[in-house]
Amino acid sequence: MVRRLGWASGGIGATLAPSSEEPEMFATQSTAPAARAPSLSPSALARVRDYIDAHLRDAITLEDLAAAACISRFHFARLFRATTGASPMQYVRNTRVAAAKAMLVQNPSISAVAVELGFFDQSHFTRTFRRVTGVSPGHWRRRP
Repeated sequence: MVRRLGWASGGIGATLAPSSEEPEMFATQSTAPAARAPSLSPSALARVRDYIDAHLRDAITLEDLAAAACISRFHFARLFRATTGASPMQYVRNTRVAAAKAMLVQNPSISAVAVELGFFDQSHFTRTFRRVTGVSPGHWRRRP
């Protein structure tokens, strides 16, 4: 069955308007409250942060973080980004760089800091640190 809309006025330039037998679908607005954006629960976020802190030196995968939050990895990635504004791996990287900043003040060896925080090597650590902070680890340590 084909439903047709009646013409408000005749001719080619006429606008469409619902015919008398059509419900007013376009004129009403929903009065339902706006849906809240989905986000990770505070307890799940706390479990993930605890997991990251405990395993900062290890290789951390999306599956590991999703398991800590007790949800599927795809749903976790979507909710984590909505909650924190960063992807899970960006968050892990930024957490490692924040820990590196604290360690660089006390530890004279950049390569030791890289190994301690689970980077593959000093070069990987330096590239990541520079990408996040804009300066190399050595320059950051020498800052006034």
